[in-house]
Amino acid sequence: MTNQWPLSERYKFNNRLNKYSQKKLDYIENFFQKKYKAKYAFLAPSSRSSINILLRFLKFNRSHLVNIPKWSSHCLFETIGSITNVTVQNFNSDLVVVFHKWGNTFQYRNKSQIIVEDSVDSLPKKNFKPFANNGIQEIISLPKIIGAYSGGIVLTNNKKYYNYGKEVQNKNISLGIIQSKKKFLYSENKLKKFESWFYDECRNTSFDGNVIENISICLENFDKNFNILTKRMSIIKKIFPNIYLDKQRLGPCCIFRYENYYKFNKELELKFFNFSLKTKNNNFEKCFIFPIHYQITDYEFKNKLKKLIKLN
Repeated sequence: MTNQWPLSERYKFNNRLNKYSQKKLDYIENFFQKKYKAKYAFLAPSSRSSINILLRFLKFNRSHLVNIPKWSSHCLFETIGSITNVTVQNFNSDLVVVFHKWGNTFQYRNKSQIIVEDSVDSLPKKNFKPFANNGIQEIISLPKIIGAYSGGIVLTNNKKYYNYGKEVQNKNISLGIIQSKKKFLYSENKLKKFESWFYDECRNTSFDGNVIENISICLENFDKNFNILTKRMSIIKKIFPNIYLDKQRLGPCCIFRYENYYKFNKELELKFFNFSLKTKNNNFEKCFIFPIHYQITDYEFKNKLKKLIKLN
């Protein structure tokens, strides 16, 4: 089975590199702020921790409700559930997470609710506009787009929230150092009890020098991934013209509707996707995903594509 997202790039962890370079951190944050066209961007230890940073900023507690999509990852339940209540298909909640799954823009508009734009695996095309649903934040997972072992970028137009996010970066450095090592070991399949870093990440707001150094090295994968995805999406669209490609985003996988391509079950992984692209619509359908990100070699891509053409 091919990974739907890139694996963490190999990195030589330095146990003495506890302090991070402020210059490199500034460069990373400015890099993504410009790429995604947001007013502000700050680095969080991970995309999951960024959600809890927001919940604390908003002073959420057990009296609140956060709505997430069906088929969400367990990390959303664990992370949000450590602070407040998690619900599904409840659009009277205090906050709604809109998941732009596999680089596809989903719609949800409600001025009375707080919205989080979950764009963890999205790369921006030239006409990309952040905060498609007027969200207070948009989150990007660096492991999912550049192969870093840790890190989440938070985009926001809210200056108070940005200042809060920058302030807490140095609030629990000791935990950040511990979590950095655990996440690195997990990426190397050397962490015996992965639940330990999953649980503690809920309250983590900091990172060490290794996180910054690793992200700095992996930044070159951003344009590499963008160019490869653009080229491969174009090739696939010419062969299978009825597939949907988002106008503003690139994702790590190409999605095939099951009912149109059921024969692909011999070659591709079965998943579920809401083809309406409307968060309120609960009509999830079977689909197949074809991973085409930068870690898929040209040989693997072409070989898989040939097999799909024969099955079509």
